[in-house]
Amino acid sequence: MPGMLEDIIERTKEAADSYLSQSHARINGVQIGPVGFLDICSRSPGQLAHVHEWHLQATREAWHRASLETTYRELSDKDIEFLLAMLPDSGPSRVSEIAKRMGVASNYASQYKRRLLEDGVIGERGRGLVGFDIPAFKEFLSEKVS
Repeated sequence: MPGMLEDIIERTKEAADSYLSQSHARINGVQIGPVGFLDICSRSPGQLAHVHEWHLQATREAWHRASLETTYRELSDKDIEFLLAMLPDSGPSRVSEIAKRMGVASNYASQYKRRLLEDGVIGERGRGLVGFDIPAFKEFLSEKVS
């Protein structure tokens, strides 16, 4: 996935900037915007740690969301179909079951398994078993299809 890291960094910056510049953002009921942030820090230094933690959490969430979106966009339709066939399982998925859900032969599904393993999207959990390796990607996919 060439350029994926650069794309993630750029999207993270954009998302964080957008999130932090929203005029409706609030911390403890106080309006926060580019000026509001500075006002709180100067008027109430005790709030600085809280504001800093809020900013870190917003940045983490923006980065995580951007990385999931980027990963999703890089997948082929069949890659996504393979991953969607894993969603019903509460634990590791059997490749043979994934193939059945996709309506294809196991060796055909194995081609997509191999690609997703190479990309680090899924990992092996035992003989014939796979699971999601990217944190929260299963939940992200569930949201995408609902």
